[in-house]
Amino acid sequence: MDAALENRTTRDAILEAAEALFSEHGFKAVTIREIARRAGANVASISYYFQSKEGLLRAIYEEH
Repeated sequence: MDAALENRTTRDAILEAAEALFSEHGFKAVTIREIARRAGANVASISYYFQSKEGLLRAIYEEH
């Protein structure tokens, strides 16, 4: 897990990882597994917090 993500909640870590990956590679190119790996989270936690990759994208927009 990235050092910057260590002190964040799982939900926040997922948001931060997804935002970075979407920015770097584009929404379509990024997988849920990549997001989970970067966030140091379980793949199922993405479904738990956001229901889907699209739900995760909506949450990123809402944060901004």
